[in-house]
Amino acid sequence: MKRIPWPAPIMPAVCKIEEDTVHSTTFNDLYFSRSGGLAEKRYVFVEANHLEERFRRSRKVTVLEFGFGLGLNLLSTMDAHTSASNDCVLDYVAFEKHPLTKDQLRECFSEVIGTHAHAESMITNLPPLLSGFHRIVLSPKVILTLIYGDAASSIKELDASVDVFYLDGFSPRKNEDLWTSQLFTSFRRLAASGATFSTYSSAGDVRRRMSYAGFDVRVKKGFGQKKTCW
Repeated sequence: MKRIPWPAPIMPAVCKIEEDTVHSTTFNDLYFSRSGGLAEKRYVFVEANHLEERFRRSRKVTVLEFGFGLGLNLLSTMDAHTSASNDCVLDYVAFEKHPLTKDQLRECFSEVIGTHAHAESMITNLPPLLSGFHRIVLSPKVILTLIYGDAASSIKELDASVDVFYLDGFSPRKNEDLWTSQLFTSFRRLAASGATFSTYSSAGDVRRRMSYAGFDVRVKKGFGQKKTCW
């Protein structure tokens, strides 16, 4: 039998709202660029991986996200899932080391992001700030598994067949733990046939590590002034 660590309290994120975006004090980085929140996430992650089309032709799609943050990628993915309007199950798994509290999230949405059809349901159903795997049924066809804690150790316990990888941690220069070669090696074990990925980071190390993990890496025009990797 595997030894499963007892859940421990997780330190919440430390952040502030400034200039129409949310700034992480912990990592000295932005949760999203000043040129867009939901629109940026939709372009870089949802549209890049052709999620709406995949929902229409699949019975189940599993997304694995690194860096849950404000939950904007989940909300954008749920929008595509709703638009597809079929029986496909969205199995959404996300890692987060420093979650925002429910009050922090509500403030961020109120002050910066605005209203969203699924936002309050997501926030209300978020688990307590305890380490470990938290499985939440957001709707009959949308299942969220939030993994609070260090991704490098937690990913060893993850058993999944992942169709889409979202790499959305803070900048590799400021959050090295979420961009290590050891973490990327796990993608080989988890990736389903035909799996794809996207990330806002076009750093050379990220491209090389994704190539080593078995992905065909291309750099394309990103959202705003950024580059994006597919």
